[in-house]
Order: sequence, then C-alpha cells, then structure tokens
Amino acid sequence: MLSFRRQSPSNPSPATSRPAIASVLPIALALLALVAVLLLTGWLASEARRRDEAAALLDFDFRARELAQRVEQRMAAYEQVLRGTQGLFAASAGVTRDSFRRYVSSLQLTQHYPGIEGVGFALQVPAGQLAQHEAAVRAEGFPDYAVRPPDGRPVYSSIVLLEPFSGRNLRAFGFDMFSEPVRRKAMERARDSGQAAMSGKVTLVQESGQSGQSGFLLYLPIYRAGMPADSAEERRMALIGWAYAPFRMNDLMEGIGGENEADLDVQIFDGADMSDETRMYDSPNGTAVDARMQASKTLEIGGHVWTLLVRSLPAYEQRLSTPGPRLIAVAGTGIGILLAFVMWLLASGRARAAAMAAAMTVELRRSQDQLRRANDELEARVEARTAELKNSNEQLAAEVAERERIQAELFSTNERLASIFQAVSEVLMVRSADGSFFEINRAAQQILGVTRGQIDASRSMDDLIRTINEDGSPCPLEMQPTQLTFATGQPQNNVVLGIYRRDGSFSWITVNTAPVLDRVGKVVMVVSNFSDVTEKKRSEELVWQQANFDTLTGLPNRRLFQDHLRTEIRKAHRTRQSVALMFLDLDGFKYVNDTLGHDMGDLLLTEAAERLKQCVRESDTVARLGGDEFTVILTELANLRHVGSIAQHILQKLAEPFELGSEVTHVSASIGITLYPHDATELEELLKNADQAMYAAKQEGKNQYHYFTDSMQTAAQERMWLVTELREAIAKHQFTLAYQPIVELSTGCINRAEALLRWHHPERGPIDPSVFIPLAEETGMIRDIGDWVFFEAAKQVKQWRATHHPDFQISINKSPVQFKSKHHDLAMWFDYLSVLDLPGQSIAIEITEGLLMDASEHVTEQLLAFRDAGVEVSLDDFGTGYSSLSYLKKFDIDRLKIDQSFVKNLAPGSDDFILCEAIIVMAHKLNIKVTAEGVETPVQRELLAEAGCDFIQGYLIAGPLSAHDLDSLLHTGAAYCQNLPE
Repeated sequence: MLSFRRQSPSNPSPATSRPAIASVLPIALALLALVAVLLLTGWLASEARRRDEAAALLDFDFRARELAQRVEQRMAAYEQVLRGTQGLFAASAGVTRDSFRRYVSSLQLTQHYPGIEGVGFALQVPAGQLAQHEAAVRAEGFPDYAVRPPDGRPVYSSIVLLEPFSGRNLRAFGFDMFSEPVRRKAMERARDSGQAAMSGKVTLVQESGQSGQSGFLLYLPIYRAGMPADSAEERRMALIGWAYAPFRMNDLMEGIGGENEADLDVQIFDGADMSDETRMYDSPNGTAVDARMQASKTLEIGGHVWTLLVRSLPAYEQRLSTPGPRLIAVAGTGIGILLAFVMWLLASGRARAAAMAAAMTVELRRSQDQLRRANDELEARVEARTAELKNSNEQLAAEVAERERIQAELFSTNERLASIFQAVSEVLMVRSADGSFFEINRAAQQILGVTRGQIDASRSMDDLIRTINEDGSPCPLEMQPTQLTFATGQPQNNVVLGIYRRDGSFSWITVNTAPVLDRVGKVVMVVSNFSDVTEKKRSEELVWQQANFDTLTGLPNRRLFQDHLRTEIRKAHRTRQSVALMFLDLDGFKYVNDTLGHDMGDLLLTEAAERLKQCVRESDTVARLGGDEFTVILTELANLRHVGSIAQHILQKLAEPFELGSEVTHVSASIGITLYPHDATELEELLKNADQAMYAAKQEGKNQYHYFTDSMQTAAQERMWLVTELREAIAKHQFTLAYQPIVELSTGCINRAEALLRWHHPERGPIDPSVFIPLAEETGMIRDIGDWVFFEAAKQVKQWRATHHPDFQISINKSPVQFKSKHHDLAMWFDYLSVLDLPGQSIAIEITEGLLMDASEHVTEQLLAFRDAGVEVSLDDFGTGYSSLSYLKKFDIDRLKIDQSFVKNLAPGSDDFILCEAIIVMAHKLNIKVTAEGVETPVQRELLAEAGCDFIQGYLIAGPLSAHDLDSLLHTGAAYCQNLPE
C-alpha cells in the first residue's frame, strides 16, 4: 500500500508519463517540419522575385540609356548637316539660292534625317541696312518680302534661305529670330562660342493654330572668310549670319523611337525642371500612373540641357514578369504538407511501439529485474543509434536540397542572362583568352553577316570577315581591338573599322572593348560591342565632299586647295624642292555668261576644268576658287623651265573652241605664276603674288602668262594701303568737292558748275582722282562715295540757288558701277531733294558712252527714273567712245559734252573745228544742248561761239575751285566773260 501511494497521480513516474509525451510528439514534429518548409519556400520565392525585379530594372535602365543615346546621336548627325552648310559658305564666295537648294536637296533630308523640318540661313542685318536689304530681296522676285516683326531694333536677323522652300516653311521667310528672347539666347551663344547652340522650347513660325507641336532650333554661326575669329569680340565682328535647322519635337521623336518604345511612357522636358510648362514631348502611348519603374536622363546638346523621363507602362511590366516566384510558393507549400504528413506517420508509429515496450517492461520488472536493465541498456543504445542515423539522414537531405537549389538558381540565372544577351539590340561579343569560350548575340551575327554554325565551324572570325582600318589599310589580327585589350589589359574605345562580309557587302563599324579580370588582375575575357556607322560615315563623307570640292567641276575648292598647298610647301621644305603656283582667270567668260546664259557658262567651266587636268600630272593639283578663277599647283619640279612650257600648253588648250551644245565660243586665259621658295615661303604671300602676276598678264593684253616680280609687290602694297585709307576717308572727312564753273556763251552767266571729287590725305596730301577713283570702283566703295558726293552737291546747290540764281545747277559724275549695282537706291536721292525742297533740274548727272553701250535693263530703268524726276542726263567725253546716235534719243540725253581732245587743237578750218561744228549742229537738231570742255584760250571760245556751242568749261574761265572761291567768283563773274558775242 505504501508503495502504491508513492506512485500517486500527483507525482507520476516516468513510465506513466511517457505515453502522454509520445502522443503529442508526432504532431509537434509534423508542425515543425511544415513551418520550416514554409519559411524556406517564402525565402526562395522572395529571392526569385528580387532577381526578377533586378533583371527588369537592368533591362529598363538599358532601354532608357539606349533612347538617350539615340537622341544624342541623331542630334549629332543634324549638327553635321549644319557643319556642311557652314562649309558651303566658307568654300563659296557667294551662296546663291540655287546653289543652296542643290546642296540641301543632295542631303535627302526625308530619307536620311527624319524629324528635321529644313535647313536655312539667317542673315544678320544692321538697322541702317534694313531698307537696302529688303529692297535687294524684293528685286530677286519676292515683292512682298519684309523683315518681321517690324519693331525698331539695332540688329535684325532675317531668314533669307530655307529649304525645302515650300509648305509651312514659307511662313518663316523673312522672320527675325533675333527678336525672340529664347531664340536670341541660343543665337548669341553660337555667335560668341563658334559652336553649335540649341534653343529652348519655342513654337515654330511654321506652326499654325493651337495644335502645333513644341519645337526648337539648332544654330551654327557663319563668319566672314579671312576675318579673325579667335575671341568672342572678333567673332561678333566677323559674323555674317547663322546656319540653322528647325525641329518639330513629335516628328523628331517619331523618327528616333517609333514603334520600339510602344511599351514605355517617354517625356522630354526643357531644362532640369519637369513641369507642364517645360514639357516638350509626351509619347502617345499613354501616361504611366503607378509605374513600377522610372528613370530620368540629362542630355546636354548644343550647350542646352534636356531632361528625358522614361516610365514603364503595364504592357512592359507584364512582359518582364515571370511565373517563377508563384511556382516556387505553390511547390514549396505542397512539399511542406507532404513532409509533415510523413513525419507524423513516422513519429506516431514510433510512439505506439515505445508504449508497448514500456508496458511489457513494467510487467517483467517485478520478476526479471536483470532482464529489464538489459532491455533498458539495449533500448538506450538503440535510441542513441537511431538519433545518430536520423541526424545523418537530415544532414544528407539538407545538402542534397541545397545543391539542387543552387543548381536550379544557376540554371535560371544563366538562362536569363543568355536570353538578355541575345535579346539586347546592342551588338555584343564575348571571348575568352584561350579561345575556349566564344559567344556572340543575334545582333552581332546580323551586322557581321554570319551564323552561329559558321562561327562554330571556323577557326577564327578572320576566316569569316576581312577587316580594314579607317584609312583603308588592312587591319592585322594582332592590331584588332579585342587582341589589343588581351595584350594590354586596356579598353579600346570608338575604334572605326571597315568589314567585308562573306557575301561581298561592306560596312563601317565602331568597336568598344572592355577587359574582364580574374582575382589576380589577369585578363580572362574581353567583352566587345560595336555599332554600324555606315550611314554616318556616308553623311560625313558627303559633308566633307561638299565642303572641300566644287559642286560644278568636281575640282578641289578654295579650302582643299589651301590644304594641298600647305602640304606641298612643307614637303618641298623637307626635300629642298620647288613648287610653282599658277593663278588663272578666263578672259571673256563674262561675255559668254551674259550672252549664252549661266547654263552654258557652267558647261564651259566644266570643260575648262577637264582641259586643265589634261595639261598637268596626277601628282599636281587643279582647283577652282570660284567664278572663272582656277589655280594649279606644280610639285616636285626638277627644272623650273618646265613651268613656262606647262603654262603655254594651258593657254593653247583653253584657246581651242568650246562646243556648248549647239553653240561654239572662244575664251582665253591670263595666268600669273609665282615660285616657292624663290618668291615667298608663306601660303598667303604666294597667293597674293600669283594674283598680282595674273593681274599684270591681263593688263598686258590677256591670253598670256606672267611671272611675279618684286615691283608687283610694291605696287600691290601701295594699292592695299590706298584701299585701306580709302575705306576711312568719308568717316574722317578727308573728301572735299571742287567746283568748275560752266559759262553760258549766249549770256556770259555762270549758272552751272561741275562737282569734282578731291581727296586730301593727312599724310600724303592731295591724291590724284585717277589713282583712287578706279580703286573705289573696283572695290565697290564708289557707291558710298557717290552718295556722299550727291548729298554734298545738293546742299551746295541749295545755297547758290538762294544766293546767286534760282536756276543754278550742279552736275555730278556717276560711275557705271553705281548704275549697275542692284543695291543702289535712287529713291534715296530723290527723297533728299524733296527734303531740301529742290527740283530735279537742280542736279545734272554725267555719264559715259560706255555705259550706254552696255546698258542693261537695270541701267535703263535708272536713266528713265532720272528723266521722270526731272534730273538732266549729260553724256560726257562725247566723240571719244563708241558714239551712236540711236542712244541719244533712246535714253533722252539732255546734254553733250565735247571732249577736250577736240577743243585742244581747235583752229579756224581745222578738222577739229569741223567735227565740233558737226556735233553741235547734230545735237541742236535733236534738241540737245552742247558743252565744250577744256577751253583755255579766247580763240577757242570765239570759235565755239561761232559754231553755236551753248556752254563752255575750262581754265579760260577757272579751274576747279573750292565752294568759297566759286562763291566769290559768282559775285564777280562778268570779269571772266568780257567780249563775248551778243
């Protein structure tokens, strides 16, 4: 009884409690296994989801960077278009509308440069030249042309050239972009830096209505050739205008992105601020509201910043999502439940066996204590061994599961990387150092024109493609970028190579390589990516061709000619040889152009270029500088006597008839020759020497060649000094007018005078008009000088009409250059007379017979305008030129001036007297008054009065006088006119 109470339920023995523990243990083990498997499954699913998101982000960032690169590359190509336009202006003395149209047409903008609206040129126009500029453009056939907006500004910039010149581009013609702040900021930046500059967000003038696209413009400055442009101030002084291109943003991005970006929301903002006001482009694919991925890229183009914002759309996110995490979760949960069930079965079976053994032990313990101890000892050993086996099995299962997991992850990662490697549009190739591993994606196979099977069957890529360098030389295997990276461990960037494929086709590519290093820094692999730049190279070659070769003849232009001459000078300096430079001008070409037309003139220039090339060696250079001017560089001259033989051969070839369609015509040539190093060693000096020698050949009769001499240099320096000083003469008030009185023979009155230009230089003193007036005509300065003469003469005649005679008249000489200039505005003269309240009769215009012989429609219109305004026209030096009576009536000539060569030897009964008398009678029959020049003696005066001459002029009355001296003479004029016939 006492023994029973010691084993009461309040203190159960281990034997009785063991069945209770055994019944709970199976459930606990099953739950523990299930929880462990579920936790592991959750972690694996999370890791799979993280890797998918990392791969998606990598792909998304790559797409964003690729889009940014395409935008930058496209804008770089557009800048090259403007560089070509800049080269066109630099290479041509004057760019016409036709030449500009041909150049832009050759670019084929629609095919090669989608998104660009056109290529144009904006001319910088100072306010003082605005009216003259507008009149000049209207004269080209644009009667409604005007620079707009019309508000007063110190400087204008008018769009004068824009191609294609049709459609909405016509709205931009004449627009002043400098008047708008956003455009002006970019134009000033381009002007001061000399580089391309992009404007901010604008609305193009081509747009109409409120539905227009956002736009921007790209500018490149055009400077005057030969002017310094090293500093910002010098660039401002040298600026002519801007080459520019307008862009519509939607059209530009459609050409760049297109259908490839249909699963992305792409936006571009002007500057760093991303707001509705700065948004320039929003893709039509829809707006990403809750985008999982977003990236922004800063683009700097032409000194201006854009912000590119790319966000993923649901289509993109759905395409990148994979079922991996869901499959892992489902499979892991199933495995956990199954494992828990198995654990419960194993544990519950073992518990029942333990309970039966315990019951048998209790029954046997009373009688067989020794056997119980043996059983207990055996049971302990069995349990220990079972635990050891269980631990071993669990460890083995864990290792197997971990290995399978790692293998599955590696397989999935490799498979995904391989898919990405093949799917990316970048051209990629990976190669190991020992050649045991070589991988190339589909984009690379396509650009190289090879298949995976061909690669596997070949020993190396050299068996499949042939590679050349950018200069056309073969590129050996050891010099190719991949091998150089293996050899040096350094990346190779932007290496340009040409490849010939197996089918014979050819492309240009750029190659970039990057080494992959092991732990000790050894190159084990090289990753290469390359791009097809064939179209870019073609565009660059086209731009280079147009910038360096004459479009008409195919000869080198001025820029390339100067490059060749510099090269030959350096080579001749090294080899101590001579170089001959010929400057050639066609005699009579202007006549062919004017009579047969510009098309025939172009044919003649083309044929002349071919003949010149036939006269020299292939190593020599023939170039066209512009117009009818050519140059020839003769190199490696062993004997300088051959230079004269070549020049004579050129003269003979060019003197042969030119068959121009159905027309046959003749021209000749004047050639100037200078030698390096005998005459000069610098390029500029050689050019000046050859030009001076050519001018001397023309002066001596044309159709000949002339070598440069030192005296030409002296004359050229003197001429250059005169031209420089002449440009400042008006501003420095160095010009004056002298007046030579004209006497009316019938009354003896001085009511007329001829204004004669005089130049008093502060250092040289008086400079003869026969010296500086031809220079003024040649340089075009005669237009400004002629205007000054007119204004001064008008003010003076106003005074003498008030103080001396109400019908006083001053005659001025007008140069043929003024008449032929389309920029000369007669309305300005007539307006000035109106301001002074002077009639047209107060001024007379003196012209030469040569002007009438070569009177164009423009000249005729001016002569008729003088007639309509009441301004008399006087024919100077009559009888010395190609006199024609028909011109006297055709142009309503009011007065003839008999040249002093007829008056000088005037005597009774002399031939000169008979000629003078005949001229006077003829003129009077045509109601034309006659003035005799150079009258110096009373006998001449009396004979002219006898012949009926109306007016005389000469030193008998007075020489050229200052305004003050003539004013004094007008008050005592009778003393000079005594004994005149009544």
